[in-house]
Amino acid sequence: MDFKQLLSEVLGEEVTFIYEELDEYNMLHYVVNNCKCRTNIYELAHKVKEWAFDNKYIITCSPLITELKWKKHSVRLTHFYLASKDRAIYDEFGSNGRIEANTEVEAIFKAGEWVLKELNYDRL
Repeated sequence: MDFKQLLSEVLGEEVTFIYEELDEYNMLHYVVNNCKCRTNIYELAHKVKEWAFDNKYIITCSPLITELKWKKHSVRLTHFYLASKDRAIYDEFGSNGRIEANTEVEAIFKAGEWVLKELNYDRL
């Protein structure tokens, strides 16, 4: 699963290319229908959380001890209704379903990619 697929799913349009670098305004540049588009990464992270919520997953952000001790940011991922879904999250990310990354936005995107992978698996 890659970020381009997640971006396509969240935006509802097929993203064909993503530029590697953010600009000085934290804008992510990408291509849809041969047109260059851009979005703020913090707004995109919020859209990913809304998209996950629409698919019965909750991505929550909160300061944790890891941020103080190891300078990592983390999010917690849970599923609305099925304990078996939570078990899969716990098995992959540890006993508490926490996903860690260097930034909060990166952790949200990792969680979104995991949700998309699970949704695609359920569709098979």
